[in-house]
Amino acid sequence: MPKLGPLAMMMMALVVAGCTSSTAPRPHPQYATGAVAWVSTPASPTTSTTTTTTTLVPAPPCSVSVLRARAGPGGAGLGNYVVPVYLTNIGKVTCRLSGYPTLTAIATSGERAAVKTQHGTYFGNMTAADLHPGARGEFLLAGVDACLNAPTTTVPPIIYRAVVVGLPNNGGSITTKSFPLCGYTDGFWESQLGVTPPVPGVFVPVPGTPASLQARVELPARVEGGHVLHYSVVLLNPGSRAVTFLPCPGYTEFLTLVNGSRVQVHTWSYELNCQAIGHLEAGKTARFAMEMTVPKVSQVWVAKFSWELDTGNGPFVGTVVSVDP
Repeated sequence: MPKLGPLAMMMMALVVAGCTSSTAPRPHPQYATGAVAWVSTPASPTTSTTTTTTTLVPAPPCSVSVLRARAGPGGAGLGNYVVPVYLTNIGKVTCRLSGYPTLTAIATSGERAAVKTQHGTYFGNMTAADLHPGARGEFLLAGVDACLNAPTTTVPPIIYRAVVVGLPNNGGSITTKSFPLCGYTDGFWESQLGVTPPVPGVFVPVPGTPASLQARVELPARVEGGHVLHYSVVLLNPGSRAVTFLPCPGYTEFLTLVNGSRVQVHTWSYELNCQAIGHLEAGKTARFAMEMTVPKVSQVWVAKFSWELDTGNGPFVGTVVSVDP
């Protein structure tokens, strides 16, 4: 196995804890030790987190007419640099903030250029959300901090003074007044539009709701690129009330591969096969079989794996694995 660099070594020490999840009729005892079969049903764009069957009219997509944008203070970590772009709903009605924006950079010279981006960032991703009047969402744009620390390299960095943010669904575009981010021609990584997922341990879930569940992941420490990875997610109901899935929520898998300065972010979203178990009784667990096609690699990559239920409140769980050729 090739020797891992400092970034890879630090990622190998990283373990993302998680909690939350959901469920709905009564689980058969076999699900405590067996596994509910995986299904390849794509996840719905949004997932209800209520405990009723009331159908709510979806909020219209946010447009530039109701949003005010500004760049927030940047931050750095393990060779990465990130700048958040805050989006505040200044309108009078609730709107849906979701999807990935398109970006056009404005250099100090005034020249404009489309910015190449990959989805997902080292600093995490956002969760799609409905923004009430006055509420604030955001998205993250990340690059490498080497260009900040070594501006005299043979490949000079590009310093952007502003970025034009194009919203999905023909929502128009917003130009930030300042954007203190630099980069190289290989582009950036961006999160989706939305809100920051809650930090485990800070959010106080309501008993009997999907958010009151906890999750853990069972998968090998080494996985083979180019093959299907079979793993399990175990959901635990630590509360005193049964939890019901209404309806079956979706979930998202993230696999962030790191090899030196190269980063690849892969995501998949499916519907949880909760109809097979019904509701999850207090103190019980349910194991769900999962499948993921691991990208093919030509050498060993370190990868941060994470899994979350698409409720807006988790559960969030993850670990670090080695992807072998």
